[in-house]
Amino acid sequence: WTLVAEDIDSCRHVVSKLIQGNEYIFRVSAVNQYGVGEPVQSEPVKMVDRFGPPGAPEKPEIANVTKNTATVSWKRPADDGGSEITGYYVERKERKGLRWIRATKKPVSDLRFKVTGLTEQTEYEFRVTAENKAGLGPPSDASSPVLTKDVAYVPGPPSNLRVIDTTKTTATLTWGKPHYDG
Repeated sequence: WTLVAEDIDSCRHVVSKLIQGNEYIFRVSAVNQYGVGEPVQSEPVKMVDRFGPPGAPEKPEIANVTKNTATVSWKRPADDGGSEITGYYVERKERKGLRWIRATKKPVSDLRFKVTGLTEQTEYEFRVTAENKAGLGPPSDASSPVLTKDVAYVPGPPSNLRVIDTTKTTATLTWGKPHYDG
């Protein structure tokens, strides 16, 4: 038997530094000024977590795509595995590629992440994995593919249109550049 602790004043003690997967039997004895009483013994206990890894987050949505960035957002998994989710990892993959690459170095606590360093005119898919004390869960389904490019908008209307001259068969017009060029 290994002495774990002594001089405990309460009827509760947390035994730490146990090895996961091992089985233990615990004995507790009462002590007073006259000596140590008979021990009581626990049933055998196997060291396993009472929780497991989380489920997969929902399929991520992609927004605000530029030539080299995309913002990935997702919803938490329906199942947290019985332990609070500690973070998420975002992965990216070229649509034609086979290998998923982590886009986050550290776990992200938010439910969105701006992925940077993407290659222009490339189709990407993204997926997200949740983590809790038990470890990483399965990844989400892959997002719909998105093409990295700067979004272009049509220009605004020209300003200050005026007819400055007319003849029987012609009209001369002038106008200013649009305030917004797209």
